[in-house]
Amino acid sequence: MGQSKNNRYLRIAPAILALFTVVALLSGLSYFIESTRALDSQRLRDLTNHVLLKINREILPPIHMSSTMANNTWLKQWIKSGEKDSQEVVLYLAEILNRNHLLTSFFISDKTLNYYHPDGVLRKINRNNPEDNWYLEAKNMSQDYV
Repeated sequence: MGQSKNNRYLRIAPAILALFTVVALLSGLSYFIESTRALDSQRLRDLTNHVLLKINREILPPIHMSSTMANNTWLKQWIKSGEKDSQEVVLYLAEILNRNHLLTSFFISDKTLNYYHPDGVLRKINRNNPEDNWYLEAKNMSQDYV
């Protein structure tokens, strides 16, 4: 009787061991899949944040500079006084360009349509010139930024 009990345990032991092995493998596989999914999700969030940061680094400085220029009291007074000395605004644009490490800076007067640049007055905006459509379209937009 004692031996038959031992035989039963010996027959059941491999089944229990196999069951334990299957459960351990399934648990490990489940953990691996879930941790991979979580890691991929975190990588996607990190990548999204990185792209957003890069976009902000590229877009925000020009928007900030445009806003600064649009609200500059000296520039407003210079325009009101009739844009008499174009060299003043050319120097102002050159200073903005150099101080802020920008690729370019410019100002287009609504009154005279002069296109001011650090190199001087480049030209007048021409309503009939297709190359100047960007300015006229931007001027007529309802949004501040696009």
